[in-house]
Amino acid sequence: MKRTRDRAILDFLQEWTAADTLQIAAALCPGPSGLRYAQQRLKRLHDAGQVKRWRQGPWQPWIYYTGRQAQLEHRHLITAWHVALCTGPGQVLDYRREMVIGPVRADAYHAYLIGRQVYLMLLEVQTEARPPDWGKYRALYTARHKWETVWPEFPAVIVVSARRWTVPEGLPFRAEMLGTDADEWTKILFNSV
Repeated sequence: MKRTRDRAILDFLQEWTAADTLQIAAALCPGPSGLRYAQQRLKRLHDAGQVKRWRQGPWQPWIYYTGRQAQLEHRHLITAWHVALCTGPGQVLDYRREMVIGPVRADAYHAYLIGRQVYLMLLEVQTEARPPDWGKYRALYTARHKWETVWPEFPAVIVVSARRWTVPEGLPFRAEMLGTDADEWTKILFNSV
C-alpha cells in the first residue's frame, strides 16, 4: 500500500512530468524535515520502479520524471516556474500545464493573486537555439474573439531561457524575458508589489 504522500508525489510527477528533489520538497513536503523526507520517499519510489531519475552531476539534485527522458530540461523548467509561484508571495488561483488557445500552445498558464491584484501569465520555456516566436502571441492578441471569452485581459507572456533574447518593442501586451534562475523570477516579476 502506498503512503498518501507517495501518491501525491506520483500525481505531481504525472502532471508536471519532471521535478527535482528540491521542487518536490517545496511543493509537497513543507517544513524543516521536508527535504530529507522527500529524498527518502523519492528514492523508495525510484527503487520500486515507479519513477525514473537523472542528474547532470554529483553536485546537482536528482530530477525525477515519468515517461521518456526527452526534453527533460524543458519540462524541469516548467515545473520550476509552477513551484516558484506556489512558494512565492501570492496564491495560484488557476493553472494549466499546457494552454492551447487559437494558434498558440503555451507551456503553462497561471492566474496568480498578490494582494488584490490578479496576474494572468502564459509561460514559454525556450531551451532551443531559436528565438521566441513573438508573432504567434501578437496574432493571438489581435484575434480578440479567441481569448476574450477566456480572460478579462490578455495575459503577460513570460519567456524563460538561458539565452538572452530581447523582447521586441511595441508589443501590445506585457512580455518578460527571464533567465533560468528560479530564485529570481518572482522578485523580477512582482518587485513593485
